[in-house]
Amino acid sequence: MARLSVCIALKDKADALLAESIPRSCIQAVGGKTLFLKVNEMTKEELAAMLDGREIGDEITKEEAETASENGLVVVFGYSDDSMEFRGAIDEEVSCFDGGIAYLKNGHFLANKCDDERCPYFNALLQTAVTIEAVWHDTGSPCWTYKTDIPYVEFKIMEDGEEYCRGIVFSRHDVGSKGTRHA
Repeated sequence: MARLSVCIALKDKADALLAESIPRSCIQAVGGKTLFLKVNEMTKEELAAMLDGREIGDEITKEEAETASENGLVVVFGYSDDSMEFRGAIDEEVSCFDGGIAYLKNGHFLANKCDDERCPYFNALLQTAVTIEAVWHDTGSPCWTYKTDIPYVEFKIMEDGEEYCRGIVFSRHDVGSKGTRHA
């Protein structure tokens, strides 16, 4: 994992405003008006390698999710028999008993704001969405796998020495709409 460190001296209000836009997790006071900025750069490959082999319930720490978010990375894994978990740049839980599909467009979840499941406006949006399908396997292992056209790297979540889930890590910047990539 690459680490970049920069020292910033606050001289005026403009510098102070710049410092306010920096995530607090990246700042350490070094004395006086000087800040030490730490930026952790991480790729999806590095994050997947770090998560690989963890036990269910210990998939990702809060700090790792924050670092993933700062780097535009999203971690997807199954939890229990009915949940697709998203951590990092997207922090959501999708109900998916026996499997299910999450719909994303331009790096965000699509939500039906109509009261009608057959809403023609929402259904038109779904046709342009990128999907992540959670596949539940009743027998054998792993219990959870994922299918998507988004470029991703896999990692394994274990339960009592057996592979429970084959999770994925992807970059939010790779999620556009069908046929496009988000810039």
